[in-house]
Amino acid sequence: MKSLFIESFKKIDKKFIYVVLFDFLFYVTLIVSFFLFSKLVMWSIGSLYTIPGKLMAMSKMSGLEQLGANAESASLLLNQFKSKIILSIVAFWFLIVLAFTLFKGAAWSFVTKQKINKKLCKYVFKFNLYWFGALALLAVILFFITRPAVTGIALLILSIIALYLTPMCYALFNPKKNIKELLKRLWRVAIEKIYLFILPAIIAFAVLFGIIIIISSIIVRIAPDFIALPILLVFVIWQSWTKYYIHSIARKIK
Repeated sequence: MKSLFIESFKKIDKKFIYVVLFDFLFYVTLIVSFFLFSKLVMWSIGSLYTIPGKLMAMSKMSGLEQLGANAESASLLLNQFKSKIILSIVAFWFLIVLAFTLFKGAAWSFVTKQKINKKLCKYVFKFNLYWFGALALLAVILFFITRPAVTGIALLILSIIALYLTPMCYALFNPKKNIKELLKRLWRVAIEKIYLFILPAIIAFAVLFGIIIIISSIIVRIAPDFIALPILLVFVIWQSWTKYYIHSIARKIK
């Protein structure tokens, strides 16, 4: 594993700047997507603001026609809220799929030495639709079948699993093979051989935290108000490097 750690640095060439650039664009898009999603949610909640007034008015009414009209109006507003929330979630999900396809797909193509063409883009987009569709479906199922006390923990565990498996998928991408074959390979590498990634993960995070501590101690003395940006850049560069480390390990597994 020590040799693979060193090899991951040796594999870095002048195209590493493109990997960092596409990773940076991915995180910018991610931040923008979260911002837009929050705006869409607020837009959805706007439909609920008038419902309490409708219910209050209903409590003071005696006429059946007026009562029925206000009940129908409140029901319509509630349906509008549900429709807007669903639209917001779908829009956010699609932006995430697009960001992974355009930027993560491009970044990994430089790591795996695959030519960016129509076939690769179609393959990555198709995979992302299936992959993030399955993750979204699992999240919804967990949300509804788990008790409120454990829902957060269940979704956190799902997120950790997704964060582990997603880069593995990209490291194993091969447009010449179908997605079913990719998932079989993923099971072999990421699940059956998970023990091979434990030490590298510890080393990689130790490198990240070590660099952040050093950078933070310097920036705090020079420009403490601008500490967030250097840390973000360090994280992006580190995350770009880990692609080479993950790929070096994954390709050695038979």
